[in-house]
Amino acid sequence: MYLVAIVISLVVEWLFVSLESLRRTDWLRIWHDRLRAHVPERWWNTPLGPLVVAIPPLALIAIVFGLLSAVWGLLGFLFAVAVLLYSLGPRNLHADVERYLSAREAADDNESRWYASQMVSAPLPETMPALDVAVERAVFVQAHERLFGVIFWFLVLGPVGALLYRIAAVLRAQDTATPGNPGFTESVRHLHAILAWVPARLCLIGYALAGNFVDAMARLREVNHTWADGSERVLTEGGRAALRADAPADQTAVAEAFDLVKRTLFVWLVVIALLVLARVVP
Repeated sequence: MYLVAIVISLVVEWLFVSLESLRRTDWLRIWHDRLRAHVPERWWNTPLGPLVVAIPPLALIAIVFGLLSAVWGLLGFLFAVAVLLYSLGPRNLHADVERYLSAREAADDNESRWYASQMVSAPLPETMPALDVAVERAVFVQAHERLFGVIFWFLVLGPVGALLYRIAAVLRAQDTATPGNPGFTESVRHLHAILAWVPARLCLIGYALAGNFVDAMARLREVNHTWADGSERVLTEGGRAALRADAPADQTAVAEAFDLVKRTLFVWLVVIALLVLARVVP
């Protein structure tokens, strides 16, 4: 069931590039703010803080999925597909990459920088060659954040797992810290790091199988020493090594990076299909 749900979701994601409007997370900010007004600070500044935010919507998803599956399996399946589709993204990586490359081809620096800002989380470099480097690295990270991380947790926990990863990613991306409340932000960062640790390394193995295996795995051994922020470095350094060893990044490398992502996605689907045949996943 899960393989079919993943394939359907990826096809819809590929065909309909403007799903961002259906993936709004304003409700999470509102829910977060209301909870913070009622939860004692001594809890909010501990690892319990993110769990207080995440558990109620996850419990709701679990209850609805269980009820629909009990009534009719097809209803549960369709609900799982809907939750997975919502949890992907929220922006379409293929569309962002294509639009960035089109803007670079047209020498439109302003538009190029705008689309780059949708993928690069850090401040953008000043020069366009440096921007290409940043976008290439961001493609490897965003492929994990928008696709592979969500798919992994969907396989592990079903629709609850997919939404769990999206909630963690959204909370991490939002500026939830306040001068008197740094603990919540730190807890969110750690929660996301825990959830990303395994799928990020499986994602890199996929990059290696779809690209330069020896160099990618060698790079993994070099950078796989930290966990809190280590997954992003594993993805960027290992992905680039899988693409080509120590070659300079340029505009063409952005397209090559996304081609590697697409090949890796195919590798993942093949592996998932084998796991389904072996009855490891439903």
